[in-house]
Amino acid sequence: MAEQVEPAGARDEVWAKARDGARALLEGTERFRVPGASPDVELSALDFGGEGPLILMHHANGFCGATLAAAAAPLRDRYRVIALDARGHGDSTPVPEGGRPNPYSWETLGADL
Repeated sequence: MAEQVEPAGARDEVWAKARDGARALLEGTERFRVPGASPDVELSALDFGGEGPLILMHHANGFCGATLAAAAAPLRDRYRVIALDARGHGDSTPVPEGGRPNPYSWETLGADL
């Protein structure tokens, strides 16, 4: 039985809709930078706004703070929501591997917070 392949135009339309939906989740956010634990590192953060106690969100390794937009958006009604990009992730300063101390160790990533 032959495999059915979706036409490229339909696939492009699905991706365009997903991209536009993701952009809508980031509307009204402000990006800012803060110093990391070492002088050569700056961390990028997205301020989703909101009023109330602060919620600081952090993504999983290999992702960025913008991936938390769908979770952050509904929290703005009750909290101020900020999503942080870890060092070497998202718009934070790229960090060359092999440095000492290990720039991606849990201790170093934790010190950035």
